[in-house]
Amino acid sequence: MASSESAENLLAGYDDQDSEPYEEIPQENPISLKRSLGIPGGTAFLIGTIIGSGIFATPKWVLFYVGSVGMSLVMWAFCGVISLLGALCYCELGTLIPKSGGEYQYLLKAYGPLPAFLYAWMSVLFMNPASQIMVLLVFGAYTVEAFLPGCRSREEYVPLIKLLAAAALDNDNF
Repeated sequence: MASSESAENLLAGYDDQDSEPYEEIPQENPISLKRSLGIPGGTAFLIGTIIGSGIFATPKWVLFYVGSVGMSLVMWAFCGVISLLGALCYCELGTLIPKSGGEYQYLLKAYGPLPAFLYAWMSVLFMNPASQIMVLLVFGAYTVEAFLPGCRSREEYVPLIKLLAAAALDNDNF
């Protein structure tokens, strides 16, 4: 089969306005998940994703650089409002572009295939692993502090923290 024929067969039934390349075959009892994520749940999910584990790793440094407890609370509240606005933007995009793929679909609609493709690859190769490393290192640091109370300096326990982080790594993702 020639390459042009296989490309035509792959694109058969594909509408440029729709991301579903195949027609749905009606079934009597389709097995599927109920789409029941509302605005409060979606907002909570996105705020949790955006804030992530940084709230466990950075309070000491916020307090150190700001200088007072009150001002650090104001900074945390301000950053929480910014995270809330970002989450609401994602909720809005999710209602306007109800396709699976998240940011890829949003960038595809806004900027075209090349920026969406580049973002997807950068996300897979750099951003997602970096955020998982952050979560694992915070886990390792807090675990070490739980079993070695009173340790003020983490520098001497860095190999142990890294070992715990590597042990906690979920290898199903790789």
